[in-house]
Amino acid sequence: MIARIRSLPWPVLIGISLLMIHGFVNSTLSFFYQDEAAYAGFGLTMIQTDNWLIPEFEWSSIHRKPPLYFWLIASSYSLFGVSEFTMRLPALLSLIGLYATLWFWGKRILGPRIAGWSVLVLSTSLFVPLLGIMALVDAPLLLMSTLAACCVYTVLQSPHNHWRAIFGFWACISAGVLLKGPPIIIFGGM
Repeated sequence: MIARIRSLPWPVLIGISLLMIHGFVNSTLSFFYQDEAAYAGFGLTMIQTDNWLIPEFEWSSIHRKPPLYFWLIASSYSLFGVSEFTMRLPALLSLIGLYATLWFWGKRILGPRIAGWSVLVLSTSLFVPLLGIMALVDAPLLLMSTLAACCVYTVLQSPHNHWRAIFGFWACISAGVLLKGPPIIIFGGM
């Protein structure tokens, strides 16, 4: 049995463990962080009022952010229904995208063994998996920052014919601004 499990590729093992852990936790845990409840309210209000341009939710103006994360939550609600799991789905998918990005770029740069271990260590750390459980805007922002860094790496490694990487960098920076605003501008300015 152990030999059969070891023969599976790293992404499959990590994907199965993530879906099992996060799927169980996200479907059984109610909101426990005030930002989560506010973000859920913003997404639900977008659906109820058909106002997807200006995020509104009563008594939550301190939690207002740029609209992209609320759009993701509202889209998840529209596709799969309103629940704690569907509210946390954009954050979970962002983490899976982050791990896939780390696997893909790590494999290219350092080889599959080190890339696999890197993804395993990151996905079992204390802080990063919590971003998918608590459904904060930080998981998609971390994904956008990582993708932007990979685009910078691509431009630095191959200065010829790098227009796609430059476009990808600015698309990630733009998405980061629409997610949280200034934090990713600091990264882009560096």
